[in-house]
Amino acid sequence: MPLLIIDTNLPRSKIPKTFVNDAAELIASIIKQDKKHVGVLVKTDLIIGVGGSEEPAALGKLQAINLLGGERNNQYTAPIYEFIEKTLGIKGDRFVLEFHAIQGSEIALGGKTLADYPE
Repeated sequence: MPLLIIDTNLPRSKIPKTFVNDAAELIASIIKQDKKHVGVLVKTDLIIGVGGSEEPAALGKLQAINLLGGERNNQYTAPIYEFIEKTLGIKGDRFVLEFHAIQGSEIALGGKTLADYPE
């Protein structure tokens, strides 16, 4: 159950209408999961500084159960950074991405935790 969260200082008007769907497709393809299991959250119009500057920037978090860590994170990084630059115009040095591996017991869907989520 991957979730991509993007916090940005861009205004809502600068986020392409297809961004959420396109981001879900990207995450599904790189982590090899069905898109129906991918969540995307975009928060806009925030006050964000990177390197002491408030130029267009974003802070991202990719969290998932049993799909993150080590070399996997390295494989996911380039396509995500390319996507953010292409769709939002935010350069790599203005985008900080955090990977957060979670346990199935730490997330719920449909009224129950995902403690038995497959490996």
